[in-house]
Amino acid sequence: MPSQGSFDAIIENEMQQLRSMTPTVPTGQKGALCGSDSYTVTYPGPPQENVPAREVTSRLVVVPTAGDSSTTVVMTVQAINAQDQTYRADTAKMLDGVQISPAQ
Repeated sequence: MPSQGSFDAIIENEMQQLRSMTPTVPTGQKGALCGSDSYTVTYPGPPQENVPAREVTSRLVVVPTAGDSSTTVVMTVQAINAQDQTYRADTAKMLDGVQISPAQ
């Protein structure tokens, strides 16, 4: 999604939106992915219809584009049994292994 502002402002905006859906959102961790700033947060996902409460992890990557603009890429993984070792290994591969190229 197109974004404007500093990395911290973009992340704060995303976190405010997340808190409007689930009030218990811990502080995440800043990082980098493919040379762009990233932010990863794990939080309890509220139950929805036939899906019980579960652990949700989101990684946001802010990719600079022209001028002061950027594109924010959000990847989210979730599982009812987040302690399952296969899920944890696959999640790490997906979130750490994705490749995001800057806009041409």
